[in-house]
Amino acid sequence: MTRRRRGTELEADILEAVRAEIAERGYAALTYEGIAAAAGTSKTVLYRRWDTKVEMAMAAMVDVAREVLTVPDTGSLAGDLQAILARMRVRLAELGPRTIRSLLADLPEGSTNAVIGLITSHVDDVMAPVLERARARGELGPHPLPPRAATLPFDLARHEIFITGGMSEETIDEIISVCVVPLWTTLTNTCESSAPETNTLESDTPQTNTHETNTHETDRNITSSRGMTQT
Repeated sequence: MTRRRRGTELEADILEAVRAEIAERGYAALTYEGIAAAAGTSKTVLYRRWDTKVEMAMAAMVDVAREVLTVPDTGSLAGDLQAILARMRVRLAELGPRTIRSLLADLPEGSTNAVIGLITSHVDDVMAPVLERARARGELGPHPLPPRAATLPFDLARHEIFITGGMSEETIDEIISVCVVPLWTTLTNTCESSAPETNTLESDTPQTNTHETNTHETDRNITSSRGMTQT
């Protein structure tokens, strides 16, 4: 007797079938019939969740992102980032850059950024504990990272995978040791309040009104000149 699956268990099986189908046959060959057969469900169940095959495929991509961005404590910031990017490389290599580009190209107009944002939103979830552990180990300072800096390792990795077609272990090491860790160390140890005060109105030290002083000096010179003329 076949066990009836529901909810998250059924969806996990479907998304795994989607990834396997894409990896084996490519995104262009992806069909509702094929996924239903591979996942042991019906097309009705699939259509109930996703209106188009690109939505179904993107759901599988988001699920990959959630899996990739889960990393144990390796004992160092560099080690944590190494583990994350290595898993990212393996999982995306299974799909291939061409498949990913095809997925993005097939999205409805104006929705690409929203989908990318959905995938990268999991970055915040994984980076919070990574940064917290790094601060506890003394690898980073107490100050927060700007959002753009926090996503830097993933932005660089995405560029390597999509633009150059792959990401080697040497590239991962270089991203972490040359770009990410030095920048994060500097930013988290730099206090914004240490910048020179630029608003003189808030200074406790009385400020001389240069314009007023120059005006008084000019008036005195004019008066003196008039006195000499009258004499």
